[in-house]
Amino acid sequence: MEALTRLVTKINTTLSDLTASQRIAIGLCAVVIVGSFMWLIRWSTEPEYVRLLDQRLSMESLQAAGEALPEGKYRIAGDYILVNPAEKHELIWELHRKGAMPEETSISFKSIFEGESPFRPEGENKFRRLVALQSELARVIASSKMIQSAEVFITDTTKRRISARNITATASVKVTTAPGHSLNQEIVNACSALVAGSVPGLLPHNVSVIDGNTMMAYKTPNPEDSFAQGMLRERNKHEEILVTKISNQLSYIPGVRVAVSVELDPSTRESHEFEYTEPAIKEEQSSSTDSRTGSSSGETGVGPNVGQALTGSGATQSEISEESTSTFQEQKLRKEQRTKSAPYAVQRALASIAIPRSYLAGIVKSTKPPEDEAEPTSEEIDDLFNSESQRVRSIVGNILLSDNESDVAVTYIHDVQPGVTILPDGTFVASSQSSGGGVLTGVQDHVSEIILGLMALTGMFLLTRMARKSARLANEWQEHDTKPKEGDEDDGEPLTISAGPIGRVDPTGDSLLEGHEVDEHSVRATQVGEQVRSLVEEDPVAVSKLLRRWTDSHDD
Repeated sequence: MEALTRLVTKINTTLSDLTASQRIAIGLCAVVIVGSFMWLIRWSTEPEYVRLLDQRLSMESLQAAGEALPEGKYRIAGDYILVNPAEKHELIWELHRKGAMPEETSISFKSIFEGESPFRPEGENKFRRLVALQSELARVIASSKMIQSAEVFITDTTKRRISARNITATASVKVTTAPGHSLNQEIVNACSALVAGSVPGLLPHNVSVIDGNTMMAYKTPNPEDSFAQGMLRERNKHEEILVTKISNQLSYIPGVRVAVSVELDPSTRESHEFEYTEPAIKEEQSSSTDSRTGSSSGETGVGPNVGQALTGSGATQSEISEESTSTFQEQKLRKEQRTKSAPYAVQRALASIAIPRSYLAGIVKSTKPPEDEAEPTSEEIDDLFNSESQRVRSIVGNILLSDNESDVAVTYIHDVQPGVTILPDGTFVASSQSSGGGVLTGVQDHVSEIILGLMALTGMFLLTRMARKSARLANEWQEHDTKPKEGDEDDGEPLTISAGPIGRVDPTGDSLLEGHEVDEHSVRATQVGEQVRSLVEEDPVAVSKLLRRWTDSHDD
């Protein structure tokens, strides 16, 4: 400490001899030295960032990767993403899991195999590259916290044979999940996308993912096979919407049943229509031609010796032809329309409606006098059904956008518990003839509440029994006789175990037993007192003689 004090004093003395400009220069040098030292410390402690993928990324890929990766775990430098080397595999897996990895990443993995020896055979170099790629993919998959270990096997498709079919690229991934996790379709899709994106020509649905715990194989659905599943989902969606609309419109009929079947068009169609203006005549030309031909007839024989010839009436032909030519102006395009129909359009929809017979019977009864208690006949119900079915077809046809009556089938069914009650406002509600069904329905609707109520009652019953038993035991202890034996100074009852007495207890009103802690000397004194008391009770004469002898010896 004295050396430090002397050093500070010497520095202050030296600085006091300097001018102001010299002090400023020394201070600036000190700032530069301290800043350089701090920057060196920060640079040495900051990890060296490496490229997440060794290929250039587009703006869309960079944006998708930025949204998928955790904030603060990466940097973007130009067309590359820089990450911590220790987190590289985990972040690659994160990109695959969230679907943000570029479709083709084989170039990135090829850079791992740079620096190969040219003196090795080409077959050995290919095998080494394939093994290195499999190991790298396995490390990337195993970097996830949900996966404990992974193994990747890729089919070598580089071999080509004459007059032989090319080998289809396939791969297998064995995945062992971590404790508490199970292999789901999300992990299967991520593994398939990772391996398929790293091998040129490999499709995701050609990658088999095997669960290491159950040895069951999973695959990404083939786009060709998924077409039928998509068709089924779209059909169910359209049918569900139509059933909901029809059920809401027919909700005034208690117990009505609705079923809808639709026919979809999976193809995409496009039509191009043009509409032009009416044609206008620009120029019109016409011409006509009239031609006549005929023959004259005279007297038969030699010509007469007269000055005038005699002519007869012969046959005459006349032809008239007319020609017209019109030139029209160029038509102008009035309207051009392109129509493109989306896939899964509804081509046809069929509906089946079932009306309960009790509803029809209730309406028939409502039209009769109150004193008439006779059941409706089949003829009356059929007549009402014919009129009611026409109204139902009209309602359902408007929802299905169909003018064909055969698309809607309406019938009535015999329900198990017939009966419809007409409310004062004129609406119809379903009712049951027996009260048992209503009670059963109410019980089924409140099963959870009934179970909770029974559990609460059971708990209260057990608690009450415990309280009564505790009160009875307390009364018994209060009434128990706790008088001490003769010669015992302590009012408590001795508490003993197999090794002997360990203390005394006193019954009280607040608790069953109250213990008193004693030390070793108290226990020994208690034992001695017990032995003396038992000796006095067994042979008091001998004890008195022993005490007299002991007192006489002490008096001497």
